[in-house]
Amino acid sequence: MEAVVAIGLASNILQLTECGYTVIRIANELRRSGKETTRSNAETALVAKEMRKLSLKLTKDLPTSNLNQDEEALRQLAQQCVQISDKLLALLESMKVRGPGILNWVKAAIRIMREGRQRNHLQASLDNSRKQLNIQMNHMSQSDIVKKLEQALSITTMSRQDILYLKDHVQTLQKESAVDLINKTEFFNGLQKVVESPLRQIAILQSIQYPRMYERFNNVDPAHESTFDWLLFGAVNESAKHQTHKVFVDWLKGESHPPHVSDVHRKAANEGSIFHIAGKPGAGKSTLMKFLCEQEAAVEHLKTWAGEKHLICAMAFLWRLGDDEQKNLSGLKNCLIHQVLKAAPGLIQHACPSEWESDYTKTTSFDPSGTQAFDLLFRDGRAFENHKIMVFIDGLDEYKGRPTELISNIIRWAAASPTDLKICVSSREWNEFEVGFEGYPRFRIQEWTRNDIANFVSDRFGEMCASSTSVTQQDLDPLAGMITDKAEGVFLWVRVVLETLEQGVLNGDEFQDLKEKVTAYPSELNDLYQYLFDSIPELDRKKAFEALIFTHYGYTSSPRHLLQFKFLADLAKDPDFAMKLSAEPLAEEELRRCLTNTHRQVNGRCRGFLEVRSPEKAMHVGDKEVRFMHATVEEFLNQTHIKMSIERYLGDIDMYDRVCQSFFAFAKSIDTAEFFSQEVEEERTRESEFIKELSDIMGIFVGGPDFPGREKFVVYSKKRFLAFLDNIQKHGVERMQKRLGGEQEIVVQFMANNEHWISPAAQVVPILAAFCLIVEYLDNDGLCDLRTLLIDSRSRKDIIIAATYGMVFDLDSPRAYCMLEVLLRAGMSPNELPDQRVSPNFSEGIWRWVLSRLFLFGVHENVKGRKSSWWWPPDHLQDGAYQYRLIGLFLRYGAGEDFGLRFGPCYEVIGADRHVVQVLATDSDGKPASEDPFSIFVDYQLDIVQYATRNGGLLNLRQLLRYCFPHDYHHLYSLLEKWQTSDTGGDAVAPYNNSSPVDMLVLFPRQKLHLNPQYAAPVFVFKEAPEDLKECFAHSRSCFNDSEARLKKSSI
Repeated sequence: MEAVVAIGLASNILQLTECGYTVIRIANELRRSGKETTRSNAETALVAKEMRKLSLKLTKDLPTSNLNQDEEALRQLAQQCVQISDKLLALLESMKVRGPGILNWVKAAIRIMREGRQRNHLQASLDNSRKQLNIQMNHMSQSDIVKKLEQALSITTMSRQDILYLKDHVQTLQKESAVDLINKTEFFNGLQKVVESPLRQIAILQSIQYPRMYERFNNVDPAHESTFDWLLFGAVNESAKHQTHKVFVDWLKGESHPPHVSDVHRKAANEGSIFHIAGKPGAGKSTLMKFLCEQEAAVEHLKTWAGEKHLICAMAFLWRLGDDEQKNLSGLKNCLIHQVLKAAPGLIQHACPSEWESDYTKTTSFDPSGTQAFDLLFRDGRAFENHKIMVFIDGLDEYKGRPTELISNIIRWAAASPTDLKICVSSREWNEFEVGFEGYPRFRIQEWTRNDIANFVSDRFGEMCASSTSVTQQDLDPLAGMITDKAEGVFLWVRVVLETLEQGVLNGDEFQDLKEKVTAYPSELNDLYQYLFDSIPELDRKKAFEALIFTHYGYTSSPRHLLQFKFLADLAKDPDFAMKLSAEPLAEEELRRCLTNTHRQVNGRCRGFLEVRSPEKAMHVGDKEVRFMHATVEEFLNQTHIKMSIERYLGDIDMYDRVCQSFFAFAKSIDTAEFFSQEVEEERTRESEFIKELSDIMGIFVGGPDFPGREKFVVYSKKRFLAFLDNIQKHGVERMQKRLGGEQEIVVQFMANNEHWISPAAQVVPILAAFCLIVEYLDNDGLCDLRTLLIDSRSRKDIIIAATYGMVFDLDSPRAYCMLEVLLRAGMSPNELPDQRVSPNFSEGIWRWVLSRLFLFGVHENVKGRKSSWWWPPDHLQDGAYQYRLIGLFLRYGAGEDFGLRFGPCYEVIGADRHVVQVLATDSDGKPASEDPFSIFVDYQLDIVQYATRNGGLLNLRQLLRYCFPHDYHHLYSLLEKWQTSDTGGDAVAPYNNSSPVDMLVLFPRQKLHLNPQYAAPVFVFKEAPEDLKECFAHSRSCFNDSEARLKKSSI
């Protein structure tokens, strides 16, 4: 019985019980009064009729067959209530006065007295039914409803709206029903808890999950039939391979080797809880890891290890070509903790204590940190009290960061719970992984897959020959051994070779021709790529290279649509093709014809470097996606000599403009809900594919091109790009608005923060331009009049929010400076507080946020390094004085000086002869600037700390400016004083024209920061000090007591 039906049954039962209580109340009143009147009997009859009606409804709501034990008990109780009601109604009917006159009233009174015993018996029966109903009701609240809600949680098919409906329904029942009975109150409290708990669990799980968490796993091709079976099931007549199987399976089972096994293998199987699978690029590591994740045999082996504890399996597939979350440490932790908490929802309250207490009914997500939940759960061991966890991590070489950082984290996780956590990892054979996992059990995949490759080749030959008249499988069998030998364990090499052979078979090549091709193919993968690259016919090279570079641009996020490659060919003939193209969508017949021809062209020209496959979600009829057939292709194309070869053919082509125009043509040619409408995933609305792809294209503009055409990109593409945005705003956004219908608001996702909010659909391009810091579109010479937009309060907030998020990780770029200048010039106040939808990181306002970033964290090396970028910053940002001018920019527009840094207390680093001081961003009185202020820990001996000590532990903005710019602070002081006495009505003060560079002192050098031992990164504390610090009261009291006293005084 579904959870909603269970609640409905509970409602019926409660109404039925109310009737029973009403009957008892009426009967007691009759007994106490000693009088029974027709009026009283009429009331009793009314109650009996209602009781009978509700009982029949309850019976009807139950399933007609296959009732479980609880449902059968409910059915019997309902039938019993119907029978009692019928008897009572019949009795009351016999008690009625049968006409006027005293004699009839006397007869009625006699009948009432005579039937009194039977009436009492019915009352007793009703009372007994009530008790049984209460017992059954409480039992069902703890079994059936709990079971159904847990089932909904496990499969995540019940949406938040569904559970909110249950919650509201229970609250309605609470209000409408009497609460004077203890057992009823307890029932409602219990039922309320039953509904609340799964709702909180689902809300937290959905907030931890990022959009493409399992994309890489889903895109990995499954293993060919019987491939890798030897690893889990053993290898017949291959003792060495069977021994590898034995070591791995024993590791899964947590078993020791029998005495006859060598000491080397016994040591490997029992050394720690990590297993390392290494291999060449393209050897099938990801396919093997997916095979292990999906095999029931692996789970059965692991259950032997888990014993009586519950087994949880989690996996993460890192992907260098994916989003940041798919290749960094926080994304890895989020992916793993999401699966662990989903498998064991009882751990959620412990892993996310603050989020558990949050208001989950809000439409905006509170976005708990999966990283913090992971650390908390794995650090204190709570996850392993009743569970054992198996983790598969694929593609360590795809990690965005230092490999040694990832290795140290994995080893630390395993060492913390060696008996309850196993981690199987795969990577290329890099020195970092070979050394880092030395001593742990491992094998090299290419050493054991010869038979797997041979079987794969034989099966593919059978498929080829089924459609060939020139060769038979018997003809091709001699080639199988050649291919297997030359592959040297690399499945990807085999795949590329077989695809080219298949093309030859389809072309009618004779056996000798096919043999010569196999003989000519180099055995090394990179050499094979070079051979295929060089074999592209001269006449096809320009179009083939265009397709490869076009795909490269697409690999920033999503693969390209096949239809866009059709428009790529059209644009080669006429760069303005998209602008001239009709806005009418393509007819289905024409669409299919274009896709068929384009598919053949991509396959024929690109020599297997690109593959065309069906997407997870089609954007239109017949939609296909185009991507590199393997990540190693992109690595090959990034080689300098390959880039130079491509540039010789594409040097006169602006490939970025081709990207823009093909997207514009695509948006014109289709009109589908899949592309333009927003997607509702579980309870959260996701941005449309149209907005997602447009955002990616705008991000490429900001990052600059990495391939041919980059030199003239600045001169030529800027104008074309702004025209492209204008066309998209006119045509694409208009089509999106039509799809929205009456709902003219859209979700905008900012991937850097996984934040999203609702914005007017009509402003999507200006909002995305602000987020990407595309100043060219928003300044006075651009196509969007920002001053007009900022007049409207809603647009003003959205633009400022988007620009603020765009500067989170790019504050040190000239684009951030120019965007701030454009916003301030258009009327934004530097002291303006953010919209309530903004992340707590900005709750103190942009000006304070900028100061916190500059003083506490500084900026990247300096802005001079940006000169190598395709986008040249204005002259006044090229002199090394970026921080000085950024502060001056805000002060010129009236920024206040209510900012300071508070120093203290002092801490001892446990296990080290070192003292550190907490530095906190505050207002000028020392109060935290926000609920979650920025905070770092720095060496006690730093000069700035001693300077702060002499000033009572608190430095205000003027003191910080004087300390950072000892020779140039006077001008900044003058700006502060001008605004304090100015009557200019908000006009900006003229900029400072000092021609000499003014470098800002680095207050807190990285080597002087206290690093988090888990991440080798600065500790940013918001609520309490890290565990490896303990307060040093001597230093704190002697050095910072003045600051504490001042703070207390200001609080009063």
